[in-house]
Amino acid sequence: KKKVPAFPYQERYMLSWRNYLAHLDFEISQFTNLYGEVTTYRETWKGVDKEFKNDKNIGGQLTKKGFFEKNVPESLFQEPDKLTKAKNIFEFVKKHYSWTGEDGRYTKARVKRAFDEHRGSSAEINMSLINLLNAADIKTNMMLLSTRNHGLAKKIYPVMKDFNYIVAFAEIEGKKYLLDATDDMMPFGRIPYKCLNHYGRVMDFKEASYWYNIEPKSGNKIIHRLNLVYDKEIDQFTGTMDQICMGYDGVRRRWELKELNNDTDKILDALDTEYGDFLEIGDWEFYKDKSSQERVWEHFDFATDYDLNEGNAILNPFLFNLFESNPLPLDNRTFPVDFGHSRSWKIDVNLTLPEGYEIEQFPESQEVKLGQGLGYMKINSVTKGQRAKITYELTLKQSYFPTNMYKPLKDFFAYAVDEQKNATLTIRKSQSK
Repeated sequence: KKKVPAFPYQERYMLSWRNYLAHLDFEISQFTNLYGEVTTYRETWKGVDKEFKNDKNIGGQLTKKGFFEKNVPESLFQEPDKLTKAKNIFEFVKKHYSWTGEDGRYTKARVKRAFDEHRGSSAEINMSLINLLNAADIKTNMMLLSTRNHGLAKKIYPVMKDFNYIVAFAEIEGKKYLLDATDDMMPFGRIPYKCLNHYGRVMDFKEASYWYNIEPKSGNKIIHRLNLVYDKEIDQFTGTMDQICMGYDGVRRRWELKELNNDTDKILDALDTEYGDFLEIGDWEFYKDKSSQERVWEHFDFATDYDLNEGNAILNPFLFNLFESNPLPLDNRTFPVDFGHSRSWKIDVNLTLPEGYEIEQFPESQEVKLGQGLGYMKINSVTKGQRAKITYELTLKQSYFPTNMYKPLKDFFAYAVDEQKNATLTIRKSQSK
């Protein structure tokens, strides 16, 4: 007898286990009462569209333009540029409401009450956003979706319990935007990571509903810029680091800072936990003028344990590890790898040595590609005299990798992680002439 291996429910970079385990779902389609009267429930999307449009709890909540026009500042509607106007409305909704923490069923939404109370579920907040955008003459519909941990919605027929979230679907000057105003850290045009679940159903009550593919925005990147110098007086390498988080990485970093109450001491403790095995963290600073909704820019000082006391040193120029081990540990994986969005990590190191020392060995420049343009790992080293510039970059241009790509992806990560962890820079005293 062969044992069936347990399913890895909590494996990294995966959608809901419900997508991969066989199971049956039931939803009532028709009911006949004792008198022979037949009631049909949601057989087709056409029927769902009609039901939703006429439902006071759904379609009725999306026809409150008049209420919002009377209760928000007139200036929101006076901006002539439609995209700017949409962004202003989006920011207004984010500031006006506090999210209750409930994703909520769209069938329980009450937008007037939520507006008056300045708080609501994600459905109430996003329905309010839809109303306001339509009041500003910006065509906006409700889009139903299923979050990543809820499972993929079935496309062959309507199963309404498959959906557990709504966002706004706006069309502005020929471009389509997915919007979610529940997260006050979320930039315009992005939806929360939990919503990056491939597709949703746009409920266009004037025409007909249709499926729409969710394409996560690019520009998601973490950059570390290090300036490393040798201080003869204390016989130690010291330096500064700029940490720049962009896109979804920027959103995540903003939340991390908020959870630390933007308290410098707490942030320094967190940085020490993250980098303490490699660096001794000094002062930290948030660069407000260089940051934006799409970017978080931080700066801090550090010192290392490396020294030139014996006249020579061997060190890893990147100083810390992006990954302690391969993030894809399974030998075989029978379900796709889904990162949610593109990913990129970069470390730029500028090294300066004092007179009397020279760089003997440094990481070899190289580039390794994943598949046909799916990703790459680059190392680039340039040295001149007592200076060196060494760059490491790891990029995944695609967020979804089917099962047949698991082995190449795992091998790619294994090589990329090993090259970064084991990079070597050798420094020695210059030979006397």
